[in-house]
Amino acid sequence: MKTFFYIIQFFICISAFAKINSNVLYLPSGGTSSFSLSYDLGQGKFTSTGTPPFNVQYSANLINFDYMWGINNEMSMGATINTGENKGEYTSGTTKFVSKATGLSDLKLKFRMNQENFIYGADLGLPLGVHTIDNNDVSNRSSGGISIIPMIGMVFNNGSFNFGGHITYNYLLDRKGESESGTTTSTRTTSGGNSLILTPFTEWNFGSGFISLQYSIMSASDSTVKASDGTNATNKSDNINEFKISGNYDFNESITGLAGYTLSMLPANSDASRPATTLTTINLGIRFVF
Repeated sequence: MKTFFYIIQFFICISAFAKINSNVLYLPSGGTSSFSLSYDLGQGKFTSTGTPPFNVQYSANLINFDYMWGINNEMSMGATINTGENKGEYTSGTTKFVSKATGLSDLKLKFRMNQENFIYGADLGLPLGVHTIDNNDVSNRSSGGISIIPMIGMVFNNGSFNFGGHITYNYLLDRKGESESGTTTSTRTTSGGNSLILTPFTEWNFGSGFISLQYSIMSASDSTVKASDGTNATNKSDNINEFKISGNYDFNESITGLAGYTLSMLPANSDASRPATTLTTINLGIRFVF
């Protein structure tokens, strides 16, 4: 009986906290839902330093779906998924080949808590199958394994400006994969590759929406691939820095326009076959609140 009383008392206490008004750490108000539909266009290119050197052209065309339900002003839950294509074109003289990944990403289930200036929670990433690569170097976009992604963020307000940040940790369980080579299909298990992402940000509330600036620093561990033939390989992970400017505009209480531009800065990889590279992503979308 005492335990039940303490639980009730806890939820009464947190119900006094107001919802954080933020673009970067947006959550719907209690009793409402939000659905966002957006499109990502990614581009990048570089010339490899291998023998022979290749001109590499990267592109991404993705459609993102995001749903959140505000249980109350303190608790929200939802899900997100995207679909589309990531493609790399490799050209050297008359030689050209294409590598691409198509289809649905992992489904992520999300839970968030809001207490005064703090937001915390976690995502649970669920693969829609094993990761497959066929003879034409075409793969699906499923990771092949479960991910657990805790996060904590904070926002402080000073007039029309918000200042804050959030930390995310991507913990990846073993990922299963299959690769075709002629008529033979081999299997593999990938482990490791966990990453920590730190993102400070600032926002300006201009009345009908926000303009936000954020800078993300990602540090990732290496991953190990164990193949069915008994061989092991280590993949070096990139530590990526990203700068993003984004904004939203409230057309009315139910419809908000979304836009963003992201600059991703990749260092040269460990064998120097890829120089330091910059990728760009343009995001356009719309959010419905109901």
